Formats: sequence, C-alpha cells, structure tokens
Amino acid sequence: MKSKKNCSIIFIISVFFIVFQISGCGSEGSLYDTSTASITIETSSNSVEADDRSSVTITATVTDVSGSLVPTGTPVNFSTTMGRFSNGSQFITVETIGNSEGANFGTVSVSLISSTEYGTAEVTIESLGVTQFAYINFTAPLVPGYPATISLVTASESITSDAFTTLTATVLDKFGEVGLLGIPITFTTTIGAFGNGQTSETAVITTTAGTASVVLFGNGESGTAIVNAVSEGIPSNTVIVTITAAETTETTTETTTETTTETTTETTITTTTTVPRDTTTTTTVP
Repeated sequence: MKSKKNCSIIFIISVFFIVFQISGCGSEGSLYDTSTASITIETSSNSVEADDRSSVTITATVTDVSGSLVPTGTPVNFSTTMGRFSNGSQFITVETIGNSEGANFGTVSVSLISSTEYGTAEVTIESLGVTQFAYINFTAPLVPGYPATISLVTASESITSDAFTTLTATVLDKFGEVGLLGIPITFTTTIGAFGNGQTSETAVITTTAGTASVVLFGNGESGTAIVNAVSEGIPSNTVIVTITAAETTETTTETTTETTTETTTETTITTTTTVPRDTTTTTTVP
C-alpha cells in the first residue's frame, strides 16, 4: 500500500510540475514570438466581377519566429470592407491545417464573394499578432456596354512647373468596343493639380471614341506626378509625368541718357560799300 501511495504522490507532483511549466510559459509570452512571425498572402485573382456571386480565393501561410510553419490548429482571422466570406459575414476565423502524418502546412484559405458594389475590398489577415492586407477590385460585370479596360496617355511626359499637359483615357468594353457615352472616369495625381485645382477630377465620356480628357498643371511644384484613372472599378495603367522647376528669367532695364549739345554759330556778314571818290577840277586863271 505504501508503495502505491508513494507512486500516486509522485504522479501528482509530476502533473503539477508539467502544468506549472506550461503556465509559466504562458505567463512569459505566447508560444510563438509575435514580433517576428510572418504571414504570406496569395490570391487567385486581383479582381472579380461585382455580380454578388463571383469569388476570389485568399490563401495565408503563417510562420513562427524560427521560420517554421505554425502548428495545425493555429487560428487566422480574416475581415473585409466589401463583399462577404463563405459564412455570409465580413469576418471569419479559420484554423491552419496539417495532414494525417502530423506535418504542419501552416496555411488557410478562404473565399471572398463579391458584392454588387464597385470598388476595392481591403481584406485584413491577422494571426499571432501579425497583420497583412490583400486588396481585391470588384469591377463592373464584363458585358457589352460596361468598362473592361482603360488606356491612359499623356500629351507630354515632362512639363515645367508653370506649364500643363493633357491626359486622355480611352475606355473599352470586353469586346474592345467603344462608345460608352456618359460613363465617368476619375483621374488622380500625386503632385500638380487638375483644372479644378485639386489632385482628383472626374470627367465624363462625351465622345464616340470612348475618351475623356483632363488637363494637369504643374501648379508651381516639381517632382514626379503619378497619374491614374479609374472607371466603374476598372483601373487604368499608370502614367508618369515629370514636373521640373520653371526657369526664372531676369529682366534688366537699362536707361541711357543722351545729352545733345546744340552749338549755335553766329555768322556776321560785313558788307563794305566803296563810295567813289569825288573828282575835283581845278581851273587856273592867268
């Protein structure tokens, strides 16, 4: 009996020691070093039609401080500003998976389903105190009459700070056709200003060629203007316009005073009149 009692005491002490060690680790910090753990994000596409049914798969791979994949069952939280996940909510928590042999994959995948609203969904992925982001564009359905591509060009790639250039966006539908009259295009720039005095201006397609134009002014600034355009959630290519400082022209006014000295010459004309001398005749009387 005494031997069994001693064994029970030893077992209880051992269990207490193990629990104490685990508790001690928890009190000092997480099992993983959250300051150096990382999350790698992959998406099946950067854009999806805003039709309330199309979806994009987002995959997160989570590693710990040593660079190893985290254990199976590690929670990863997803949230989005637009659309919804498979649970019908804008927030979902998924645990990492492994295989039957105990290997850790350290990955999770979720499906983001589009809404009918055009725009960009910002998806936040968080695990182990580390946060990453993914951005998915919800675009207009690719059907005739809706924008599919936008080509942006500039009349000049370099202007001075006191000059301007014209930017033109051409919008095509999925069949490469134009004529999308009345569709708005929003232009943005990092420096300089458009005709409205702002760094963003919206123009409407008014030509059968499917184009809309805005004017970018140097606005007294210098640097690199990064210009983009977007229509119905469809982004254009990026155009770079270099703005350089205008040359300063110094005008010097020289005043010359010319003094003219007028010399007056007085001419004296002397006229000499010669009077004939009288002739006297003398007569001598004897």
